[in-house]
Amino acid sequence: MLPALLLTVVAVTLVSAALLADPVEAEKVDLPVPYHRQVTDWYCAEASLKMVFDYWGEEIPQHDIGDVANERQVGGTYATDLVRAARFSNMSTSVQYREGGGARLQGYDQRSYGHAAHVNQWTDAEHVEDRYTDLMDLVRGGYPVILLCWLDIEHQITHFRVVKGRGSTPRRGTSWSTTPPWARTSGST
Repeated sequence: MLPALLLTVVAVTLVSAALLADPVEAEKVDLPVPYHRQVTDWYCAEASLKMVFDYWGEEIPQHDIGDVANERQVGGTYATDLVRAARFSNMSTSVQYREGGGARLQGYDQRSYGHAAHVNQWTDAEHVEDRYTDLMDLVRGGYPVILLCWLDIEHQITHFRVVKGRGSTPRRGTSWSTTPPWARTSGST
């Protein structure tokens, strides 16, 4: 089985239709990423990683992912800790304690080896176009992408979601299919 690629994009804000418009008619891509609703109000990162893990064949509980990712009820999970959770394996030199006690985690019970994971941030204006090209290339290549985005103009509230597809319509231009873990069903945004 191929290792999953995790790409976290930080500081994506409101996007104008002009930036998303593709001069060439885009092919439709819709990866079969299984949907998992977040089990707590602050587990959007854990639910997103669970969806990507499940896409690659592993059913790893969100609470185990949360323990490895050092989740916090206030503030959620940092992107760097989510990458650590994706890479976590029984070959890691660290041992993770489970919340509430229990057996320590040294790798996930369902998967011995960690996944390849990468973080990329496109925060300056000169790379605005690159982030969409990179997202298109990854999704087109069969890799779902975990995206960390701003939910407000003031940049106070962030949320993880999984980008699983892309398409276009004459009226809306290019659209991205994302799976936000708080929603009841997956949807396009």
